Amino acid sequence: MPAVDYAGWSQDERNAKAVELMAEAGYGKDSPLDITLIYNTSEAHKKVALAVSQMWKQNLGVNVTLENQEWKTFLNTRGEQNYEIARAGWCGDYNEASTFLDLVQSGSGYNDAKYANDMVDGLLADAKTMDNPQPNYTKVEEIIAADMPIIPIYHYAGSFMIKPELIGSWPVENVEQNWYSKDLYKVAK
Repeated sequence: MPAVDYAGWSQDERNAKAVELMAEAGYGKDSPLDITLIYNTSEAHKKVALAVSQMWKQNLGVNVTLENQEWKTFLNTRGEQNYEIARAGWCGDYNEASTFLDLVQSGSGYNDAKYANDMVDGLLADAKTMDNPQPNYTKVEEIIAADMPIIPIYHYAGSFMIKPELIGSWPVENVEQNWYSKDLYKVAK
């Protein structure tokens, strides 16, 4: 994970920088930014969209119109880039960094924002044949942390209750969360 300056900032410092950047772009109290955020039908997605819109309004003066769309309509709208801001999510489908990073590759069918960066494309292409692709992945993460083609706001999480006598390989560092009973055993207390 790359080191980024704003990771250590307080929320107040982040808000102040956002206000400064918005002012540079011509937005402020007298000329607020009006945007529409689309999300697909789900109470959880609605709650996140409401929270985000309220935070942007309260801290930055942004007026957000929320637009709920059924799944197929939402996918079409996003795929046609007919939006200003859209909700998205991804779960790793294999245990390697490219399961997430390939989403920002310009040719990816999942890159609905159509983010394109030749350096990112080259680093990801080279990583596919490297013995150790981690330096390339770190550089891609640094680039997208600077370009900000996506706004990550949370990660999916799960809670597991495991008895202490159950020993073995629980997949806590496996994005797929695959586990096999052959890798677990129970010890008597």
